[in-house]
Amino acid sequence: MGTTYENRNRLIQEYIDSFKSFEETLSKANEGIEFYKK
Repeated sequence: MGTTYENRNRLIQEYIDSFKSFEETLSKANEGIEFYKK
């Protein structure tokens, strides 16, 4: 029981971390697009 719960928590944490880094990459890409539009 404990290992399944731990694995699920780890997967959720990895998903959250990857989402945060994806958001960061997306905002940097948008900044780059705005920069090249000028």
